[in-house]
Amino acid sequence: MQFTIAWGDHPADVDLVVTDPNGVKVHKANRTASSGLQLDKNCPDDGCHGQNVENVYFEGNEPPKGKYSVDVKLVDARGGELPVKVRLSARVGNKTFSAEVPLSPGQGTEKHGVTFEL
Repeated sequence: MQFTIAWGDHPADVDLVVTDPNGVKVHKANRTASSGLQLDKNCPDDGCHGQNVENVYFEGNEPPKGKYSVDVKLVDARGGELPVKVRLSARVGNKTFSAEVPLSPGQGTEKHGVTFEL
């Protein structure tokens, strides 16, 4: 299981937040969960050098069954062009999903999310 967001060299701060079936959120302030989910990079703060990518993945044999949510949130556009075009990709088992998620501040367009159950 893996979830990735990418927004190229845009200066914005965008966050990927994955919530596991126990309600534990994996994000920049909590990079690991006992369920096996891990965030490996927080861009642009981790020195991403114009290649803004955040990735949450499952480390282990089999992810816990239950409800997961994946949220993509614009924290700060940092003066960049709007909307910030973010590519969200997901892989769960042998199924993959990818979509462009446009984010702008305010009016409910600063965050997009999906929920699924294993």
